[in-house]
Amino acid sequence: MRFGGVAPSSFFLWRPFCRHYAPVAALWSIAHVVSLIWLARSWRQIRHS
Repeated sequence: MRFGGVAPSSFFLWRPFCRHYAPVAALWSIAHVVSLIWLARSWRQIRHS
């Protein structure tokens, strides 16, 4: 069981880290999607005008 060449021992070290930063990652991905949608809408408005 290897995660991109990372040993399981370091994976167990990463688990609490990932659990701690899971809300931050979720918020970041949501903000990324929202900004992409906003960019697409503004780009469409610029093209139509």
